[in-house]
Amino acid sequence: MGDDKRIIFLIPFRGIASIVIHIFLGIFIAILATSYFAEIFSYLGLPIYLSYGLGIEIAFLSLLLSPINIVIKRWRTTSFRFNKT
Repeated sequence: MGDDKRIIFLIPFRGIASIVIHIFLGIFIAILATSYFAEIFSYLGLPIYLSYGLGIEIAFLSLLLSPINIVIKRWRTTSFRFNKT
């Protein structure tokens, strides 16, 4: 039980080209998500400046924290185990 890792950090890209593509698509998706979150929060009655502020915060925090995964349940199977001989 002591060797179980509960937080996994995975880098979502390999190489320079995939870094550029990831940043470009991430900013594009963050802009779209910001406008969606701002609409939702404004429908809930928040002021427009607070709606856009929360939308930007949620979009960019989601983008920055996407490589971090928390392990909820670990499945232990022996069907893919290789024997060293």
